[in-house]
Amino acid sequence: MTDNERIAQIEARCDAASPGPWTWEPSWPEGQVLTTAGQRDGPWHAIARRRWDNELADAAFILAAREDVPWLLNRLREAKAQIAQHHG
Repeated sequence: MTDNERIAQIEARCDAASPGPWTWEPSWPEGQVLTTAGQRDGPWHAIARRRWDNELADAAFILAAREDVPWLLNRLREAKAQIAQHHG
């Protein structure tokens, strides 16, 4: 697949996605994670905390993608246009 084909696929997915802003409902409310099995320092809490932190990071990435991807596509188009101007 060429770069232009990949860019076209990304743009098509972006155009097909619902408009933002996107929202997120955590599957593990923070209070539940902190009090799971009544352990605040045990191994279960450490696992739950990592899962919560990972879920938050994933959600932030996904939510930002709705604005980041169109911005990146626009910057890419601008850069390609500048390159085309200089290489005529």
